[in-house]
Order: sequence, then structure tokens, then C-alpha cells
Amino acid sequence: MKISVITVCLNSAETLRDNLESVKNQTYEDIEHIIIDGGSSDNTLEILNSFKNNLVVVSEKDSGIYNAMNKGISLARGEIIGFLNSDDYFYNHDIVEEYADGFSSLSNKIIFGDLQFISRENKRSIRSWVSSEFSDKKINYGWVPPHPTFYARKELFENYGGFDESLRFAADYDLMIRFLKEFPENNLYLKGYKVKMRYGGETTKNLANIVLGNKEILFSLKKNGFKVGPFFLMKKFIYKISQFFTK
Repeated sequence: MKISVITVCLNSAETLRDNLESVKNQTYEDIEHIIIDGGSSDNTLEILNSFKNNLVVVSEKDSGIYNAMNKGISLARGEIIGFLNSDDYFYNHDIVEEYADGFSSLSNKIIFGDLQFISRENKRSIRSWVSSEFSDKKINYGWVPPHPTFYARKELFENYGGFDESLRFAADYDLMIRFLKEFPENNLYLKGYKVKMRYGGETTKNLANIVLGNKEILFSLKKNGFKVGPFFLMKKFIYKISQFFTK
């Protein structure tokens, strides 16, 4: 079973090597690592060239991260597709092996796990995103799996679409709940950390981005048939704050 890991990057020389090494050192052998570079001007491409034999690389301008991710999906030859952004890396060497074992059961269409946020400066653990089994009810409390741990069969992308590029901040959220809505019984939560993610992304960069991101989440929930109450955003905030106290 080939597993496609898609990495989107732009001027990512500072963090990319951790990402590439973590994929290269996985115990599972049938991995296709696809790099979609947005036309970097630093030495990102030099780093990629040093790993060239193990990568599928496309370097060209794109219209944003979700456009780049969709490019990766179109190139993927694996039966399973997941994403590991350039700031992220696998928690240990056996992670892809865990996913492969989980997908050996044909009933599993989606698999996700837990994520550890780390500081950019010294890789110190800051926050733990511990997920749980999916249910419609949990969506109302702000639950969603960590996207970097979210893997799905290629057929889902083919049949239900990739990332909605009209969404600037919440297309990953939209894709996950869309797939989960279609397969509420065919997903598997693999307990344990799967990815280390450097803290601080575009969505939380400033208040305007946070507001727009939440608007897109509410739009996505309505579009995908989830009914949430008037206190959804408050519950979502409490759920996120609780992650700082989870070990």
C-alpha cells in the first residue's frame, strides 16, 4: 500500500530539513513524498535537491496553500493521502507504519491521531491536541481532528473533492468534516502523538484572521449539514484552551 505524504512549502529552509528527515527515516518503506513549493527564493530548493532521489518536487507559483495542496492531491499515486507541512515533522519513526496498519482494514476510510505543538525557538512542547473518536455531537463543542494527523483514502478526494479554495483559512477544517460526515462509521482514531507542529500559523496571526477563520468554519458547518448552537464559538474556544493543560 503506497502512502502519499504531501508537503507544501515556501521559503521554508529554516524548518524543512526536519520535515524531510522525518519522512525519510520512517520504518514504512512505500512512501511517496510530494513537495509542492510555491517558488521559494531562499535555499529551500537546495535542501530539496539534497534529498532529490526520495522526493517528487514541483516548484512554481500558486494561488495559496490550499491550491498547492490540491496540486499535491492531483499528483498523488498512493492509495492513502495525508499532509505534513514544512513546519511539521513526524513524532517518531513508526508513524506511517501505524497508519498503514490501520488502513489494512478496508472499512477504515479515514484515520487521525493526536498532535503536539512545539515552540519555534527550541522545540519545547507548548500544547497537546489530544483528539478522540468522532461523533456529530462533538462537532457542536468545537471538536475537530488535527489536520496534520488526518489521512484518508484517495477515493475520498476523488469522489468528494479536495480543498475548497474559496476558503482562505478553514479549507482543511471543511475537508475533514465533509469526509467525516460521509463516513461517520468508517474512521479510526489512533491514540497517541503522530506529528510535532511548530506553534503559530497564518490563521492565528492576528485578530482579523481569527475572526475570518471562525466565519469560514461556521459557513462550512452549515454547508456540510452540521447544526451548531449559538454558543459554538465559545465552546470551541474553551476546547482549545483546554489543550494547554492536556498532557
